[in-house]
Amino acid sequence: IIFTIVLLPLTVFFALVVFRIHAFKHLKAWTIIAFVFFVGGIFFVGVISKQEIAKNEDEISVLVRLLHSEIDSIESISVNNKKSEYIKQSDIVLKKIDSIALRIKEEEAYTDINIDKRIAQIRKIVKDSKYLVETLNDTINIMNMVIDNQYEVTDEEMNIQKMPLSNERNFSFLLKIYDENLRGRAKAIYIISKATPSVGKTYQYKNKQNHFVLPYSSQNTKLSYRIGILTYNEGRKTYTYYYIKV
Repeated sequence: IIFTIVLLPLTVFFALVVFRIHAFKHLKAWTIIAFVFFVGGIFFVGVISKQEIAKNEDEISVLVRLLHSEIDSIESISVNNKKSEYIKQSDIVLKKIDSIALRIKEEEAYTDINIDKRIAQIRKIVKDSKYLVETLNDTINIMNMVIDNQYEVTDEEMNIQKMPLSNERNFSFLLKIYDENLRGRAKAIYIISKATPSVGKTYQYKNKQNHFVLPYSSQNTKLSYRIGILTYNEGRKTYTYYYIKV
């Protein structure tokens, strides 16, 4: 619209020059006025376009911040409905980002801004977060679970890799089991908070991806955990717990 407003007066200027013979006497003045108006108009369009791009980028930033704030509500429970809700919201945000990107591309023609790389980086952040949430291990319930032995293992046998979803409130990590014997016998993941050592949560064990998000603190108290796997003894009908301290 602004671009059209700039072109219309220019069209009038040149129409006067072409169709009104006596206007030729002032051709130099008309040309200078038209040139100044044209350059000023292009500059004005560029400024407006950059402002629109900045506004659209702010909108994308707000969407991504809101999406990442949802991660805090997932915490250690890893409940299916929370995961699916986050994944659904991620898809909505990705569609909105694409829609806003199209608006930006329309404005981009009037500026020296290249938005493609920045949009690609933002989409990658959202997709990476969505992927990590998708791989969260779900809680499971083991009836009549009895743990008769507990053993602390070394970093060479089992290890924890911190993940990008970690923040001041939550600790996101992958549990990696290097010992082939333990990996082959694992029936479930078992996590106990030092704050409530008598109560633990049992999670589905996955051969490749054991990803969790646990609270870092509770009421200004830093939390620590025992994180490990359960193996089952068929003869005694009991479990053995192999863990590391975090």
